[in-house]
Amino acid sequence: MLLLAQRTALAAGRGLGLWRLVEMGATIFNSWTDCPVVGPDGAPFWIDLRNGGFEYLVYGWRTSEVEPLIRGLREDAIVLDIGANVGVWTRLFSSHCKSGHVYAFEPSEPTIKRLERNCQTRANITIISCALGAESGKVQFSGNDVDSKLRSMQSSPSASTVAVTTRRLDDWVRENGITRIDFMKIDVEGFEEEVLIPSIDVLERYKPTLCFEFVPEFAGSRSSFRGKQLMPALRALGYRIFRLDKQGRAFSDFDASEDWTNDYLATM
Repeated sequence: MLLLAQRTALAAGRGLGLWRLVEMGATIFNSWTDCPVVGPDGAPFWIDLRNGGFEYLVYGWRTSEVEPLIRGLREDAIVLDIGANVGVWTRLFSSHCKSGHVYAFEPSEPTIKRLERNCQTRANITIISCALGAESGKVQFSGNDVDSKLRSMQSSPSASTVAVTTRRLDDWVRENGITRIDFMKIDVEGFEEEVLIPSIDVLERYKPTLCFEFVPEFAGSRSSFRGKQLMPALRALGYRIFRLDKQGRAFSDFDASEDWTNDYLATM
């Protein structure tokens, strides 16, 4: 049944339209909720087909835009994966930065369990069970009825929420004695400014390369900074900002490619 759904989705080019078939199959086959596949690094990886996993089967891992950046990192790089989800990028960072370390931030408890399973054999990964935001404390976060890739500190009125711990990035860095950060990947569904703007001193001190998702309409409606402060703040620190296309090519002219992603690269 799963093979039929996957083949149909690939042929039609509309994999997510078959989610009802996958949901039905998952009620019959327990293994569909804990399904082993070949991960982005070639090692076993565990997905839940009901919760975004079927999209991986149909469309792949969609890491082509970041793989050139990862290959450019030093093997001893210190990486912060903020919004790690189930660990796709985390595992790629870990595989390349063998003598470095990856700190993976994820606040959603069900997602953390999947992340822990996917990273359990990697000694160079530390999972931090919290969100990063403008203040340290507690915030309401999307509940289990929201796809794990779309969970954030603001959910729709019809979705459930749960309380999660949030930390300011500069607080976490200071409290954990972090003395070096080489690369930060940030994918927090419109709250990128909440992570970075209150902790500009961390960027100024360590000058990490940044790869962040930025969707103006998300940031404009979700961030308290309304999507207007991130780019100017980074440029004021001396960062050069590029937009990535699906091949990992970086353009300072944001209109130079027709194959855009929503990912941006900022380098000193």
